[in-house]
Amino acid sequence: MNTIIDNDLRIDKVKCGRFDNNAYIVRNSATNECVIIDAPEQPENILTLLGNTRVLAILITHNHMDHLAGLDTLRESTKAPVWVHRTDAPAVSPIAEQHLEGGESIKMGELEIHSLFTPGHTPGSTSYLINNYLFTGDTLFPGGPGHSASPENLATIIQSLEENIFPLADDVHIYPGHGDNTDLKTSRSEYTVFAN
Repeated sequence: MNTIIDNDLRIDKVKCGRFDNNAYIVRNSATNECVIIDAPEQPENILTLLGNTRVLAILITHNHMDHLAGLDTLRESTKAPVWVHRTDAPAVSPIAEQHLEGGESIKMGELEIHSLFTPGHTPGSTSYLINNYLFTGDTLFPGGPGHSASPENLATIIQSLEENIFPLADDVHIYPGHGDNTDLKTSRSEYTVFAN
């Protein structure tokens, strides 16, 4: 586990499952409320860190099984609603309570969450910006974009990066669905190498 504390914001990065997924607990320490980002295998790794924190929502970045395998357990244990982009929603079982379009600003307790529609890895991939922390799922990793299943999907993910992620500030921290964190300034320069 890796923890970042930024004033009242606390982010716990939790390693889960055989695919070495990152799940995140993003908590407002002042209100003792949080959101969980993604629901991989080994949800007990997440649940043990919650303590008595009230879970306001489970936010899903995309509908691949390695990011959903623990969803039933998390939902049952926390009673929190599940949010996912409407395009990826049909593959999420049980059905998500809230469908996103992308571009929403969602107020959950004291947390202000901005959803960014970042398709390419899946048709409904969504990144979540909370303060200057961006949770990208499998859209962006250190070194470049996430895997895409076809040249068309690669073009879509590149468009997502160029239009919705790279315009953000240099000091935005990138928290991907697997592996290490990075920052947007570094990601932009790595992307330049990747694109050429």
